[in-house]
Amino acid sequence: MELYPYQEKGVAFLAGRERAYLADGMGLGKSVQALAAAKRLNLRKVLVIAPAATLPNWRSEAEIWGVPGWTFEAVSYADKRLRNGTFNGEDWDVVIVDEAHYIKNPKAKRTINVLRVATAAPRAWLLSGTPMPNHAGELWTAVAALWPQELKPEFRTAGKWLRYFCRYTETRYGPRVYGHKNASELRGILRRNLLRRKLEDVGLDLPPLRVALHRLPKPDDWVLDHDAKEMLTRLEHEEGRDDPATSRIRRLLGTLKAPLIAKTISNELDDRQYHKIVVLYHHTAVGDILHEALEDFGVVRLDGRSSDRDRMIAIARFSGDDDVRVFLGQQTSAGTGLNLQVANEIVLVEPAWSPDDNRQAVKRVHRIGQENPCRARVFAVSGTLDEAVMKIIAMKTQLQETVGLR
Repeated sequence: MELYPYQEKGVAFLAGRERAYLADGMGLGKSVQALAAAKRLNLRKVLVIAPAATLPNWRSEAEIWGVPGWTFEAVSYADKRLRNGTFNGEDWDVVIVDEAHYIKNPKAKRTINVLRVATAAPRAWLLSGTPMPNHAGELWTAVAALWPQELKPEFRTAGKWLRYFCRYTETRYGPRVYGHKNASELRGILRRNLLRRKLEDVGLDLPPLRVALHRLPKPDDWVLDHDAKEMLTRLEHEEGRDDPATSRIRRLLGTLKAPLIAKTISNELDDRQYHKIVVLYHHTAVGDILHEALEDFGVVRLDGRSSDRDRMIAIARFSGDDDVRVFLGQQTSAGTGLNLQVANEIVLVEPAWSPDDNRQAVKRVHRIGQENPCRARVFAVSGTLDEAVMKIIAMKTQLQETVGLR
C-alpha cells in the first residue's frame, strides 16, 4: 500500500508532534495517516478511541498498516474501561481520538474520560474532518487539554474563550453564536497545532459532485400541530436540536415526507436512472416507512441497533449483490466510517443540524475509489421547518469559513 503525497505530509505532521490535530476533510484517509505515522515511529502500543460505527474500519486498516507484534486496540467512546478508569494513558505509546469533535463539551463525562487517557499518554493525536461543527467556542476543550500553552489570560477558561472569539447573544436556551471576532489570532493557534486539507487542496482527481436541494410541494392536507413562530425561535440556536418539541416536529415532518421521497426514488430506480442509491434518515419511524416502500428494490439497512457483524454483512451485500439497490441507514450510524463508492447517488432525508455532519454523510459515496460523477440531494418541503434548518446550516457554514475550517 502506498500513501498519496498529501498523506505523506500528514504522516510527517503527526510523527513530528506529541500533540497534534489532523483535520483533513472527509474521505482523505485520516485513519491511514495516523496508523502510518505510528508505524513510522515504531510505536508498539496504539489505542484508538472512536465512535462504535467506525471501529470495524479501524481494525481493518490496522491489519494493513500496523506493525508486526504491536498491541493495537480500538474502543468506542462508551467503552466501560474509559468510564471506570481501567485505561491508563501511560500504558500506551499513542492514543488516537477519532471524530474528536465528539469531545467538545468540557463538562461531559465522555469528554472527561477520553481526555484523562489521552493527556496521560506520551502522544495524543486528534482526528476529525469536522473540528468545529458549529462555532469557535467548541475548540476550547481540545486546545485547553493538549496545548494549554496557547491559552492567554484573556481566554484561559471556556467562558472567556467564548467571549473572546465569538459574537453571541444570550437566550433562555444558552448562547446563540452569530459571528466570530479575533479570528486571525484563532487561526494562528490552529495553524500551529492543526493540519487541515480539503479535497480541492490535495490534487486528487475525484469525479465531480453535485449537491442539490430537492424541494417537495407541501400537500394541502398537512397540519403541523405546532406554533411556527415559537419553533423558529428555538431553531435559531444549536441546542434546539435537543429540545423535545423540536425533535417531535422534525419526526412528524420526516414521516409525512418519507412517502413522497420513497415515491420519487422508486420511479428513478424503475427508470434505471442509476443502479444503486444510499438513503440516510434520522428517525426510526422514517426509516420504517422508507424500508417498506423500497423493499422491492432490495434493501439493506443499518441503524443504532446494528452490530459490527450486521454492518459488514450489509456493506458486503450492497457492494456485491446487483439485486440489492438501496442502502438505507440512520445518519448517526451510517454517516461515518463506511465506504459505499459502489453507489454514486445519495439522499439525505432529514439533514443534520451541523453542515459537517452532512458533508460526512455525502462522503460515504464521494471518496477515494469513486469512478462516477456523484449527486447528493437534500429533500425539503417548502413552507415547513425544513427551510429553517437549511438557514441554520448556511449560518454555521459561514462561521466555519471565518476561521478557515470550512
